[in-house]
Amino acid sequence: YLLAKKKQFEKDINATFTGLNENLESIFKTQQKSRQEHHSMPSQMFESLYQKWLDKVGRAREQEHLTLLAQQQMKILQKAVEDHETKIENAKDLCDTFLKKAKDLSDHRKAFIGGEESEVKKEISKAQDRVIMETV
Repeated sequence: YLLAKKKQFEKDINATFTGLNENLESIFKTQQKSRQEHHSMPSQMFESLYQKWLDKVGRAREQEHLTLLAQQQMKILQKAVEDHETKIENAKDLCDTFLKKAKDLSDHRKAFIGGEESEVKKEISKAQDRVIMETV
């Protein structure tokens, strides 16, 4: 009878432990599933925020790059404008010098021609006088 009771007790204890083990496993699985769900929600929210942050950082870097390019192009254009202005100034100076020299040359030519013209008139007058003298 004791042996039968002992076996029955062992069966009951094994059944209890088996049930308890199944209950604990079920609770463990439920908690694990709940932890995964609780972890996945913030993780998904963080992932989307992290992705948005990465996009903004990428756009900011792109903007910074574009700003640097624009500044470099502005410097190049300013240098080109300065060079162009310098060339225009040099061309104006050359034109002014040329016009001044041309005016000086014209004045000199007029003076030269004026002097020569008066000499030519004197020579013509002398020649006329000679011709008149010879004819007379």
